[in-house]
Amino acid sequence: MEPSKENIDSVLKSSIQKIQFGDRLSVVMATKDPSENEILNPLGIVRGGGGTGGSNTVIGYQVAKDSTIELPVLGFVKVGGLTIAGAAEVIKKRLSVTYKEPYVNVNLLGRVVVMGTRSPGVVPLFNERLTIFEAIAQSGEMEPSARRDRVWVIREQDGERTSALINLNSPDVFSSPYYYLRTNDLIYVEPNRLGSFLGVNAPGRTLFAVTTGIFSIIITFLLLNL
Repeated sequence: MEPSKENIDSVLKSSIQKIQFGDRLSVVMATKDPSENEILNPLGIVRGGGGTGGSNTVIGYQVAKDSTIELPVLGFVKVGGLTIAGAAEVIKKRLSVTYKEPYVNVNLLGRVVVMGTRSPGVVPLFNERLTIFEAIAQSGEMEPSARRDRVWVIREQDGERTSALINLNSPDVFSSPYYYLRTNDLIYVEPNRLGSFLGVNAPGRTLFAVTTGIFSIIITFLLLNL
């Protein structure tokens, strides 16, 4: 069963993140004057006409408690509570006072943590459209014993922690507000207890094999002596 258009629209709307305290943003500002671009981007070189150099992805400005970031030339700019697009528009408007037709690109620099997969660890979050499936895929896929129907997403927003149990086998996952991940989300894939116990390298598999072998010998002995 495919998700309805209303569900898709709802998820897309809820997935639009608002910038909050502690977020780190990549901000690239550019004009048609290369010399001005070096001033606007001291941590990375921006080519004229809006093109960017390869080092710009490492530029990061952390949002302070007062919801501001401190940018070159502009000083403090309030971005907390805005969307990424909204922050870019505010910065562009401030730049337009001094520069003609400025270019501004803002991205969220974040991460999500994935546990319970073949390669658990940190997955970089460079945009607002990283899905739970993509994060798991980047972590080496699930173990054969993993519970696809019991995947936890733990999220902290505005100082409040929430969690949700996701069933990846259900089409409802596409309409979940946790389908698109947010920075600092933690994903935990529950293991199948029996599957983990009988895993290829698990002690339980050896124990099971030995026990089965012993029972086979006993049964064979009894049959031969009937």
